[in-house]
Amino acid sequence: MLKIVYLSQDAESVNYSFPALLSEKNKDFNLVLPKKEHLCINDVPADFVKIRKFLSYECKDADYLIISLDALLYGGVVPSRKHYLSKKELYARFGLLSELKKERRELKIYAFASLMRSLPTTCGEGEPEYYGICGEEIFLFGQNEHLRKKKVIGKKAYSDNKRVLLPICEPYLKDYTDRRKKNLLLLRSALKSVGNTIDRLMITGDAASLYGYYSMDFKKIERLLKKKENSVDFKYGSDGAAQAFLTRIEIEIKNFSPKICPIYANLTDKNTERRINSAISVSGAELSDEPKADILLFCNLPAPNNEIIVDLSGKPNYANFVYKMKKNIDDKKVIALADNIGSVGGDADLLDLISKKIGVFRLSAYSSRNNVDETVSESLLQSIFYYFDGNNKRHRNRIATRVYEDVGLSHAIAEFKERSQRGSRSLSLKTLVKQYIEKGVPEVSERYVSDLTVSDFGYFREVEIKVEEKKEK
Repeated sequence: MLKIVYLSQDAESVNYSFPALLSEKNKDFNLVLPKKEHLCINDVPADFVKIRKFLSYECKDADYLIISLDALLYGGVVPSRKHYLSKKELYARFGLLSELKKERRELKIYAFASLMRSLPTTCGEGEPEYYGICGEEIFLFGQNEHLRKKKVIGKKAYSDNKRVLLPICEPYLKDYTDRRKKNLLLLRSALKSVGNTIDRLMITGDAASLYGYYSMDFKKIERLLKKKENSVDFKYGSDGAAQAFLTRIEIEIKNFSPKICPIYANLTDKNTERRINSAISVSGAELSDEPKADILLFCNLPAPNNEIIVDLSGKPNYANFVYKMKKNIDDKKVIALADNIGSVGGDADLLDLISKKIGVFRLSAYSSRNNVDETVSESLLQSIFYYFDGNNKRHRNRIATRVYEDVGLSHAIAEFKERSQRGSRSLSLKTLVKQYIEKGVPEVSERYVSDLTVSDFGYFREVEIKVEEKKEK
């Protein structure tokens, strides 16, 4: 059995617990993670000394290392935007990868790193404190510089904009731009090391404005990206990066790349299609048309201008979508569902219809996460495991977990918050989840029970859910 060591970018469940759950009792590999408390919690950086000790020990006999460079270098993605580490310290940390490779030449290092974002709004959360004072002005200042550099605006417009923006953000610009330069320097070093120390690199980033600091930074590494295109991928969003790499590794182990065809419930825009196709490509699978596909990825995603097909009641009309899903499942096709239509968890109406017409456990995958990219990455990993291993107990446990968390817990938290804001007495989260699934997806509640775990790290709390199959009486 292969050994995969994994250093996540932080302790959030999507990056830490989910990959572990999905890989549990895998026949092909064993996934090894550091202790959760040693990782980045909210904006408190990971403990580098303990991370170094973990990696040095566990990688001695490992086959793969999936590693977040943000966690290794800065202590996490959020700390990467706030740190005051010197270039000397950062390069010393980066050098650990060479040491690990020298210690074990067979070790394949699959790394992912974020291109530092540039938010267009004034918001201090996850950013330097001053971004809560003049974040929008800092963004606009960078955009103004870029627009002038590309000769989109003239000298007068550039000078007028600068005259307004500079007095507001000047006290913070050097700190902000120096950190961007430092982080970009390390990202370039990572790109240059691909094919030597790093075997495969994934750059993660946000859908950003066409002009600004983020776009200027991307242009500076674009040539290197193209030069290393066979071993470097770009992925929208940093969450779900491990799931994409685990999918690729499973495909490598099996020496077979499944063909995947996306099928949409509603009209979709080109940007969403591009992101879906990118997620498939990054995972190592192949994009295909429907007749040749090994896996059909049914996508319930936001439509442009909210042009969702509705029935007479005004609810989304899923009848044809579910009919097509059932027909393909009956024809022994592998069907995955990426359900990211709403702002709060999965679509209960869709899942109810699937449960009644098909049965949720006949799906190869179900996911409804915070964004399209994360949702698709997780659905792909689940479906790849199903494709190779079939409908076993591990698969059914994964489906039940996702239903309880992505549908039950998400809606329960929303209801809990709404009642709290109204000053109404609310049932416990655990009771709300139980009631929601019993009513909406009884097929799951009849076979599985859930339990909630609250991780309390001072000012940061996270609710995780675990499911267990009911014992037969």
